[in-house]
Amino acid sequence: MKRKKLLIPSIATSLATMPFNSNNDTINSAKAETATPISELVVNPFDNYVYCQAVTAYTYAYPLLVLERTRQLISYSEGDKKTIQMNRFVPQERLLTAKDRNVVAPNQDTLYSSTYLDLSMGPLVFNTPDTNGRYYSASFVDMWDNIFTTVGKRTTGTKANEFVVVGPNWKGKTPKGVKVIKAPTSTVWLLIRTLVYPGENQNTVYELNKKFNVKTLNGKNPVVSEPRDMFLTINPVEKLTPTQFINEYNKLIKKYPAPKDEKLLQDQFTMLGLNNPNGMSKQYEEQIKRGFDDALTAITNKFRPKSWTYSPANQGKYGHDYFTRAVITNAGLPGLPKEEARYTVTYGDDTQTQLNGQNKYVLHFEKGELPDVKAFFSITLYKMDYFFVDNSINRYSIGDQTNGIKYNHDGSLDIYIQDHAPVGNESNWLPAPEDDFYLMMRLYNGGKSVLDGTYIIPAVKKVN
Repeated sequence: MKRKKLLIPSIATSLATMPFNSNNDTINSAKAETATPISELVVNPFDNYVYCQAVTAYTYAYPLLVLERTRQLISYSEGDKKTIQMNRFVPQERLLTAKDRNVVAPNQDTLYSSTYLDLSMGPLVFNTPDTNGRYYSASFVDMWDNIFTTVGKRTTGTKANEFVVVGPNWKGKTPKGVKVIKAPTSTVWLLIRTLVYPGENQNTVYELNKKFNVKTLNGKNPVVSEPRDMFLTINPVEKLTPTQFINEYNKLIKKYPAPKDEKLLQDQFTMLGLNNPNGMSKQYEEQIKRGFDDALTAITNKFRPKSWTYSPANQGKYGHDYFTRAVITNAGLPGLPKEEARYTVTYGDDTQTQLNGQNKYVLHFEKGELPDVKAFFSITLYKMDYFFVDNSINRYSIGDQTNGIKYNHDGSLDIYIQDHAPVGNESNWLPAPEDDFYLMMRLYNGGKSVLDGTYIIPAVKKVN
C-alpha cells in the first residue's frame, strides 16, 4: 500500500510573523501559505528531528552572539582599536539626520549614552544626575537581550540617584540604603535615553548625559580594558558558518551561562555541538546547516503591516519566547519594555495600500483622542531602507513635543504627510519622499489603553 505523504508547514512561513497586536486583529501565529511534503524535506524522521533542533538552537543562541558582537563594536576604544574599554560611557553627541547611515530606524526624541558593565570583579555603583524633570530611562540589558531593570523618570524619578549593580554570583555586602540591582549575567549593557526638547541646543543634553557615571564600591575608576575580539568585530553573526556560530556560542556560554530553568533545553543541543567540547557534529552537518539557514530566514523576515500594528507586548521581557527575542535582537538596539515605550508601525493608508510620496495624506486625531501617554509621543517617517528622508526643513518626526505644532479650533490635530510643504499648514508637515515609505509611532510611558493595545490609532488617510 502506498504511504500517504504527511504535510508540515514551511518553517519560514510558520515563524515569519511575530505576535504583534494590530488595531484590527491579534496575530498569534503565521498561517502557512504553503506546505511541503515531509519526504521532500528529509531522508528519514530522525533527520527531521535534528533539523528542527537546529532551528530551535539557532533561534535560541542568536541574541547571545549579537549582543557580544555589539559589545565589540560600540565599546569605547582608543588608538589602534585593538582593545575595548568596559565601564566607560560613550555618549551620543547629536541626533542623527538623513546624512547618517550607520544606525537603522533611529529616533529623533532622545540622545543615547551607553556602556557595557563588567561585574566579574565586583559590584559597580551607577550614579544618575538630577535631570530637573526631563525624561530619561536607563535600561539594564543582560547578554541574552533581556531588559531586567529600567530606572528613570517613570520608575525612580529625575532627582540624582545611586544604585549598586551586582553580578549573578555576588555574595558580599553593599552600602546601606542604596538600591541593589542584581544582574543575570556578569556583563550588562547599560543603555540611557535622554529627551531632547525640540529646538534646544543638543549639546545641553550631551553634557547632561556625561554626568551619568559608574564607579567601584570604594569610589575608584572602574574602567578596564580587554583585547577586542577581531573575529566577531569583522564578521556579522548572520554570515557565520554553522561551525563558526557553534564555536562562538561555546566560548560565550561559559562566560554568560543561561538561566538554570533553560538547562534542559540546552541539553537537547549537545547533539548538534552546542555546549559540547567536541564542537559541531559532523554527522548531522547537512541538517544543522539547513536548520540554521531556515531559522535565520525566519528571524530576518521583514514584517510590513498595512495598518497600525503594535510591537510585541513582551518586548524586552521575553521569558521563553525565544523567537520574538531573536527578531527584536535582529532589528537593532534593545526595544524598551512596553511600560516604558510602546512602538507601532504602518506601511499602509486607510485602504491598506502602501504609503507613497506621490500621494498626500492626513493623520487626524479628534479632540480627546490623542495617544494615551504620560510622557510624550512622536511619529517618525522612514524610507523603505529604514533611514530618514532628506528634506528642506530637516524634520524627520513630529509629535506633541514639536515646536509650533498647531491644533484645530475644535481641539483636534491634523498631521500632513506629503513630499512638498502643505500651503498654510507647514507647521504640521511631516515631509515624505517621492516613493514608498513607512511610519513609526513611539508612545512613551503609555496609559492603560496603550499598554493593553486597545488604543486605536487613526488610519493614515489618503486625501488626493
